[in-house]
Amino acid sequence: MADALRLSDPAASYAVLAGVAKYEHLDDLPAVANNVAALRDTLADPAVWGLPLDRIEIVEPERVGSRFTWAVKEAAEKATDTLLVYYAGHGTPEDGTRELYLGLPGQMQGYVETALRYKWVAEKLNSARNKARHIIVIIDSCYSGLGTTGYMSDGESLAQVVNGEFTEIKGRAVLTSSAANKVSKAPVGAPYTAYTGELLSILESGIKDGSALLNVETLHREIMRRLPDQLPDLGARGSTNVVCFARNAAYIPPSAGTPDPPAAERAPAPQPPATAPTLPPRMPVLVRAELEQMPRVKGFHLVRPGYAESRPVTKARQTHLLSSREELIGVWQWKRSVFESKSLVFTNEGIRVSDGGVSFQLSYADFHQCTFRYRQFDVPGVEFGTIDKTYLSVWGPDVHWSSPPMTAGYDLRHLAAALNAIRKTATGEQ
Repeated sequence: MADALRLSDPAASYAVLAGVAKYEHLDDLPAVANNVAALRDTLADPAVWGLPLDRIEIVEPERVGSRFTWAVKEAAEKATDTLLVYYAGHGTPEDGTRELYLGLPGQMQGYVETALRYKWVAEKLNSARNKARHIIVIIDSCYSGLGTTGYMSDGESLAQVVNGEFTEIKGRAVLTSSAANKVSKAPVGAPYTAYTGELLSILESGIKDGSALLNVETLHREIMRRLPDQLPDLGARGSTNVVCFARNAAYIPPSAGTPDPPAAERAPAPQPPATAPTLPPRMPVLVRAELEQMPRVKGFHLVRPGYAESRPVTKARQTHLLSSREELIGVWQWKRSVFESKSLVFTNEGIRVSDGGVSFQLSYADFHQCTFRYRQFDVPGVEFGTIDKTYLSVWGPDVHWSSPPMTAGYDLRHLAAALNAIRKTATGEQ
């Protein structure tokens, strides 16, 4: 089944681990050295994953600047199942572009050019030459949440059909120790940094009442519960959430004589109820009513029967290839050019998203398994002080998508509120 959990094949997977503990001009992070060594041993433990040691490359701290990017490139081209990439150390946001830079031993305060630009690593992960079907990136640094808002491949299809059957599709996931505007903790005297310490604890001890395998969403939610102050983040696209690189050490199999339920049934749903509700017969009318009372959101266009269509609405019809039975209700478009259009549309059946090479659709009947939220972080402006940026996240069955960060005018909290209101209508929640 396409949605069943499975353990990544250790014989077809690779890991690249890097950590910088000592710095010439910044505070040292002694726990980082322990992070890397312990994570290597944990990934190689047959009780956890069993990844062969010769498939785990540890990049020495003094070579991170010259070797890390190329080690990632080589591993991505050799792995045919899963590639896990890990970095721990200082993280620095670049003021002008709000990009993430990874700390190097000789990094100087205020000079990001002396650090490693994360974009260069991400570009290797997104190369068309890669054979890795699934990529999981773990960044344990301050401001690491910046790694979830960009540079995940836009060229991966979220649906693939071969001989009439749905097959497993490529996925990307970025787990970060903190939000885009938060620092990560490295308690003095602790053997590990806060985030990696909790990650290791979960991998070694498991999660009670969980399924037999741990997927990235389960790991993220448990770490987020343990470290609420850091606001750990997760950005994902594709089917990474059905792929696991660890067994659940706390899993207790059903008693003898009781059949083991399918893995998909054991996997926790994002939100109850577990069964799909019956949609109200007037669902399209109720969706339109929610959108009509939504405060103005830049780029949003409501389709009004009897009125001439705006260009974004016409473009959305062409982009999303709506069927004859689908009525277009509303369009949120954040980018339009001669060559591409990026938009989220509401129809009488559900929502559709087209974001470059990424496209997916969610039925209102599946909204009981979905969460919709917006995130906000501050970006220091070059001339104008602080600029607020927000982005919208959509979580659904095998779909984890975040919009690009939006500047002032795109008040996405209204769009997230409308989606959650529609969710309540679809599920009958009070």
